[in-house]
Amino acid sequence: MVCDHLRQLYQLCQEQKIRLSGSDLIHIVCEQCGRQDVCPSNLRADRDDEPAVVASTTGSTTQDAVLK
Repeated sequence: MVCDHLRQLYQLCQEQKIRLSGSDLIHIVCEQCGRQDVCPSNLRADRDDEPAVVASTTGSTTQDAVLK
């Protein structure tokens, strides 16, 4: 079972429509509680999805931000 901190993170991602992507499973660690979880499937973006482009002064995309 995940801690309250990770639960709040997951809720924020759902509310703000934040999706995570990566070629491997994404492990999330709460350093406050020492708990670890694998990113829930409802927060993962499929690799086939079009990458979202975010307007910014650096010209990076959302996908670039995830990979950094």
